[in-house]
Amino acid sequence: MKKIHWFLLIVILGLFYMAYSFLWQPEISVPDQVSTIIKPSSDMTVISSSPVEYNSSIEASSLSGRKLTAAEMAVKSDWMRRTGRSSEDRETYKSYSDEQLQDLIEHGDTNAMYEMGDRKLVSEGTQAAIPFAEKEIVYGSLKGISTMAIYLGPDMSSDLPIDELKKQLLESTAYYKFYSMRGDPYSAKLFSETQIKSFETAYKIDQVFNEDDEAWINNRATELYDYYQAERYKLGLGDFDNEVPQEVRTFFGE
Repeated sequence: MKKIHWFLLIVILGLFYMAYSFLWQPEISVPDQVSTIIKPSSDMTVISSSPVEYNSSIEASSLSGRKLTAAEMAVKSDWMRRTGRSSEDRETYKSYSDEQLQDLIEHGDTNAMYEMGDRKLVSEGTQAAIPFAEKEIVYGSLKGISTMAIYLGPDMSSDLPIDELKKQLLESTAYYKFYSMRGDPYSAKLFSETQIKSFETAYKIDQVFNEDDEAWINNRATELYDYYQAERYKLGLGDFDNEVPQEVRTFFGE
């Protein structure tokens, strides 16, 4: 396992924790960006690649400070489930056999896809896990998009030239932009900005992306959206559902 600069890691995680404490309230569990900083690979100890998970049983306030009603919380929890981000739903899948998971996957269960991908990540590495994250995306899971962003993001413990790492950062950021296009710009912005800030801090760069980079990210995100939408059409799944309920918008302070 490559040596990691632990002091820098602690500083970055501290900044990330403070950002989440301000924006998300106590519903949050494992943050995406932990795995962006220590990217999982087949030759190192794997740190969970789980995207942000929400515990729908915990009462929460909106970002404006108003406590959500029970009805609003129910709508928000349903939206989290439909976009593949309910930790409560996924706990059950950990006890399933590979055969059970595969049967559920064939019926379009994105939680089963995530669990199987997580097992492949541990046993075989990132490349074996990627097809399951991609399948999640096709079936409508936002979690699948953030998982792909982690898999494709820069491994800041590697010895690759910074230009190569920047290419990885560009692709990962494009996935977060795609995430935003799928209806949740709030999470996408936080995930993306945290990753970029971590990169800039690690390599002492004032601003890693220029205007051309930003244009590339936007174009690439559109390409990704169109590609995965086309894959949905092949399966007869129709258009992505990008609608965000007003109750969720209220939670985000709109």
